[in-house]
Amino acid sequence: MRVLTASRLLASRWWPDFSHDALRVRANHDLADQLGNLLSRASGAALLPEQAWPQPHEFTDADRRVLDALDGLPGRMAARRSPSPPCAVAACAHPMMPKAARLLPIAARVNAAFAVGNTVEALDAVFGAVALANRYFTEAQPWTLKNQRARLDTVLHVALATVRAAALLLQPVIPRGAARALDRLGEPADRRQLALFGCAADWATALPGRALGTAGGVLFPRVANAAASDARKR
Repeated sequence: MRVLTASRLLASRWWPDFSHDALRVRANHDLADQLGNLLSRASGAALLPEQAWPQPHEFTDADRRVLDALDGLPGRMAARRSPSPPCAVAACAHPMMPKAARLLPIAARVNAAFAVGNTVEALDAVFGAVALANRYFTEAQPWTLKNQRARLDTVLHVALATVRAAALLLQPVIPRGAARALDRLGEPADRRQLALFGCAADWATALPGRALGTAGGVLFPRVANAAASDARKR
């Protein structure tokens, strides 16, 4: 399963440079070390014993930089040569997009990217935002904020919001991996369409208090080096 997920990601983003080593490196970096690690750190019981979406409080400039990146994600995923007009009726290129729906501009632009196969720019934007959120999380040092609950809840909310945005947008590329991430975030199965993506700023009121899912374990296990794996079998 982990190899299938990694292969889908690599094929969508780096197919001309495909190799087994490239697959392992990119899967471990983008999926295990970045997306999976951020979800694990931000949703762990040590920092979030209530296992529910935390209520953010006053946003700092660092918080806003991450949230602004999320709001810009679908726009940066759009095909530059095929812009979609606001609220346009778009063809159903994205498998999660309702057919012949009147789409919000944010979702219509995402749909346009997939319609022309612009997955490289799309995935670069998604994982760029995830990398930004990981740096933010490390710099915020939430493990030192247990006596500053309002600040801790804000940091956790921003990190989880990043994972949610990435998982929603990655559904056509790694559907099973994205579904597992959304399950862990407690995202209802009928609320995962890109047409319902919304604005990151609105999530501060829509998500707090929602229970996280109970799915445990490592979201994206690391892909082992083939040579090292063979050596262990000897």
